[in-house]
Amino acid sequence: MIRQALAAVIAAAAITAPAAAEKPYGTYAKGTNAPMSFICPAYDDCTGYYEGNRSRVRLKGSPSGLFVGIWIEPFTIRSCDATVEKSPHWGRVVLRFDESASSWTGEWGYCDDEPSNEWVGSR
Repeated sequence: MIRQALAAVIAAAAITAPAAAEKPYGTYAKGTNAPMSFICPAYDDCTGYYEGNRSRVRLKGSPSGLFVGIWIEPFTIRSCDATVEKSPHWGRVVLRFDESASSWTGEWGYCDDEPSNEWVGSR
């Protein structure tokens, strides 16, 4: 169900979003918490690590700069009924990178909730 929802979001956004010249890579300072380091060998396979590599985002993206996926942490204030990568602490995330991939704006949510909490970062 999560994969189907993410695929639909990417497909819809690819039609309306401007083209991004660069893929996300390297370290970004997040608006909250610790910096996040992205490894994105391909648009459809991007991982960001934060909080001493204990927490991560797994993203699928497009050249439009839109990346959707999930975040996974070892502990949060809310637990999900299902587990992802052996953790009950996860949620959906949507990140939109600017054309130079030097910053992002986005939203996150707990579990299968619609992402609605602001998440920003920049180099």
